[in-house]
Amino acid sequence: MERLIDDLRVHLASTPEERAYARGFNAGKYFARKQAAWCFAFGAVIAVLISIAAWH
Repeated sequence: MERLIDDLRVHLASTPEERAYARGFNAGKYFARKQAAWCFAFGAVIAVLISIAAWH
């Protein structure tokens, strides 16, 4: 649903500047989510490695 709204925001932009802003906003939002997922995965791996090291 969110991608539909994001595409609609780009489609309904009245000027090229608004369209470019909407595309950049969407790209930044998706990049931030991907970066947060990588940070979470990295943190989970580090937590597992620390817990394994604590048992030895």
